[in-house]
Amino acid sequence: MFEMLRRMIFPIIMIVLLFFVAMIVLQWGAGFSSRQDSVASNTAALINGETVSWTDYNRLVDQAIQIESQKTDDELPDSKIAEIRQNVWKQILHDRLVMQEVEKYDLRVTDEELYSYLRL
Repeated sequence: MFEMLRRMIFPIIMIVLLFFVAMIVLQWGAGFSSRQDSVASNTAALINGETVSWTDYNRLVDQAIQIESQKTDDELPDSKIAEIRQNVWKQILHDRLVMQEVEKYDLRVTDEELYSYLRL
């Protein structure tokens, strides 16, 4: 029995190696998983047709956590991190919706309006 296994080990290793190489070529090299799938996988949200990427969201969350952690010497609890994530999401949503309304109504701020506001 062991003699038969010794004779079969080389063909089995070659078959496994062949399937492994084929998987690498088909999955990574040939691009069967389309670019659109990778773009969609990086999309955290779609706000009225405007995408929010996970990269942008995580960058803003990391910045907010860093700012909050500088206020205290202790490690932030999970509940505080969850609150920060929720607040960052609300801020992103608010900013995107406001900017979409600004573009929709073509709102512009003149230099005089800005100057009069800053004088107050």
